[in-house]
Amino acid sequence: MWSEKDITREYKKGEMIIEEGALGREMFIIKSGSVNVIKRDDKRDIPLATLEKGDFFGEMALLENVPRGATVIAREVTDVIVLNMGSLLIKIKQDPTFAFNMMQKMSNRIRMLNEKLLKQEDKCESDHSEKYVIDL
Repeated sequence: MWSEKDITREYKKGEMIIEEGALGREMFIIKSGSVNVIKRDDKRDIPLATLEKGDFFGEMALLENVPRGATVIAREVTDVIVLNMGSLLIKIKQDPTFAFNMMQKMSNRIRMLNEKLLKQEDKCESDHSEKYVIDL
């Protein structure tokens, strides 16, 4: 799927690959290893996902030209393929199934987030109901 001419970078365990809020013009595909995707707020780090070989990240900043939405840290020695907009378009032109596979993974991520939101909403409603009953 990938040729030797593709740009590959290696990251050590614990090394930050992208930082939330930074500008970015590249996306990454995990060739080997794994990463943690983390959203940071004032008080804590919120784990969003663990990604492994074949998964990708950084596509939102690349496709939408917005700052990075999360921090990504290598869980172990991790090799990634780096794609800028030009190399992404070339890859899609050469292999249209690559775009389809990306869309499937993005669709899966949206579905999983929807399920998490529904569970969170159910929990909030349950907590509110319990509080209301106690207040009576």
